[in-house]
Amino acid sequence: MEAEARTGERRRGRAYFKAKDLLANDGNYVLRMELDGQPYGDWPFSVADHKLTYVGRTAPGSDPLTFIAGGKDAWWYEKKKP
Repeated sequence: MEAEARTGERRRGRAYFKAKDLLANDGNYVLRMELDGQPYGDWPFSVADHKLTYVGRTAPGSDPLTFIAGGKDAWWYEKKKP
């Protein structure tokens, strides 16, 4: 998917792709972000059954004192530590 995202549509100098294209392919992915041309961070995530998966503190059944909920259309992932 990385190649598709890099060559996706462009608007105002930024590349993007549509969620339906990402969710069409189950698998493991990494959101890699750069800031001013320098690596900023990686956020690993997975798609299963054509949906983003909940992990860590966002997963159902996780510790209710540290549980993170973003609503029906939001997902939270932790930045991968170097």
